Amino acid sequence: MKKTFSTYFVISVAMALVFIFSYMLLLSENKALAKAKLEKQNLLSQKQSDLNDVLVELQKLSSEDRIVRYAEENLDLERQIKKVDVIPINKKQIIQINKLVKRKYE
Repeated sequence: MKKTFSTYFVISVAMALVFIFSYMLLLSENKALAKAKLEKQNLLSQKQSDLNDVLVELQKLSSEDRIVRYAEENLDLERQIKKVDVIPINKKQIIQINKLVKRKYE
């Protein structure tokens, strides 16, 4: 009877040790994954910040005021002040021209 008790005791202690070691292993793995997740989130945040900085720089470089000033100062271009003249065309004339073009290229 003592052998069975001691056998059960050894088996139960061994199972308890297996559960404790597996719990500790999973706990340390969980901590490592949490640390890696935090590092990745920080890296993502830094990349997004860098991307926003680049977008701000792009908007500054492509602003209309900067381009107009550059064109006026370096390329000797002038800003058009008056509108371009509009030439009125009858809708029937457009249809006739389309028909002529279609006939020509058929």
